[in-house]
Amino acid sequence: ALALLAAGARHALLPRFTADSAHSALRQGHVTATIMVPAILNQLVASHATATFPSVRSIVIGAGRPSAAQLRACKAMFPRAAFHTAYGMTEAASTITWR
Repeated sequence: ALALLAAGARHALLPRFTADSAHSALRQGHVTATIMVPAILNQLVASHATATFPSVRSIVIGAGRPSAAQLRACKAMFPRAAFHTAYGMTEAASTITWR
């Protein structure tokens, strides 16, 4: 995270997750990469099913593998994003070193 800041990236942190706060942060922050867990993706898709975020280019999904149906819904919401699954004992290292 610090290497990204040193390279000029910005971080958008939510004090508490809600689907509405995530929607606003994604829309207003012009987010290009994010890390989410399947439960958060489910809430976001369920609450804002018609929203699209074309600025997002990379999503790392941690804490568990998303279902095929969930990935289809997410690909509609994030049409330009590459999805990467990283979970388990190496979850932290994979997100720190992801390009």
